[in-house]
Amino acid sequence: MRYVISLAAAATVIALSGTQPVSAQTSGTNLPWCKLVGGGEPECIYASFADCEKWRQSSTGECIQNPRLPAPPLNR
Repeated sequence: MRYVISLAAAATVIALSGTQPVSAQTSGTNLPWCKLVGGGEPECIYASFADCEKWRQSSTGECIQNPRLPAPPLNR
């Protein structure tokens, strides 16, 4: 019974803090721009495309929009 209460308490803390469990995150971040190297998991650690491009200039890889975030609305 104590184990079940611990899981419930952990779920409550996660829900209240607004964060995801570590297993649901990739590289612990969820910013709008990601670096993608060698077809691995994207590391979404950049707030802007320009920040990602600075990294890309000194590395092999590409900058992509975070696939885990909803697409921005179209301006019409």
